[in-house]
Amino acid sequence: DTPSSFVLSTVAPGFSVANYSIDGRCEWFWPEKFVQCKECLTPNDKMARDCRSCGHTLIDPNKNLSGKHYTDADWVDVISAKRTVINSKKMGKGVLIKYTLNRSPIDGAKKEVIGGTEFEVAEEFLWPESRERLALAEHAKFVSRHIKPGFLKPIQKLNIRSAEALANNGAIDIPARITHRINEKGISVIHRKEFNSGRIAE
Repeated sequence: DTPSSFVLSTVAPGFSVANYSIDGRCEWFWPEKFVQCKECLTPNDKMARDCRSCGHTLIDPNKNLSGKHYTDADWVDVISAKRTVINSKKMGKGVLIKYTLNRSPIDGAKKEVIGGTEFEVAEEFLWPESRERLALAEHAKFVSRHIKPGFLKPIQKLNIRSAEALANNGAIDIPARITHRINEKGISVIHRKEFNSGRIAE
């Protein structure tokens, strides 16, 4: 039965908390158990890190990292970025983005040698053709953060739901600098990105 205290009035016009779902399934959210995305107004589980619809960050993954706050010293310039189509038995076809950074490799990071000098490499994996919700959210978040100013919105109108299209789409901007660390699993973590326009995405 529908809870008597159920909230239906705080979502985008034409939708309700009871029936709105990006994959068409009926989903119920108790008033105290969902958070509404400020970007697209989609209701999400209160523990969700990213919006399931647009990928907007709901919970800062670095909030509980010993009080760490990023400073100017954490930024590192991006020398180049390369997008390559890859294949995975589990995830299908995806895209690997390699950022070559202008500093010596930190512990655990991959490296690229240019003219005899070692430079740090940050990696980002995207799976635009996957059916997994987390992969789709990460893909949507990447596109929303990297879309160049002046291109048509909503971003869903861009033909980037295939790995090849994402790897070669001219609407995707390249950050001028990023923050990069290696987590305990040896995986690149890129939290903040700054573009040539001065826009910062996190």
